[in-house]
Amino acid sequence: MKLRRDGHTVMRAYIVYDQQNDGSCAGIMSEAHLARFLGIARGSIRRQLWRGDKLFLRRYEVVRCWIDPDDYEYLQVDDSVGE
Repeated sequence: MKLRRDGHTVMRAYIVYDQQNDGSCAGIMSEAHLARFLGIARGSIRRQLWRGDKLFLRRYEVVRCWIDPDDYEYLQVDDSVGE
């Protein structure tokens, strides 16, 4: 979903850090992929992040970020990440 933020068109993405692997980056994901990756509903992610930009889910730290729509191709789409 494209949004306007500070006069720019951006997309919401999530940086996922694996806390059981020294905080290494598990991937940068769209909301749909993050929900599949964690096995939870997309609405649950939104509800938990509505107050801030960071949350801890299971063994992962999830940080919301904003990316240019042209960079969408760099988002993680491999479901085997973090396994």
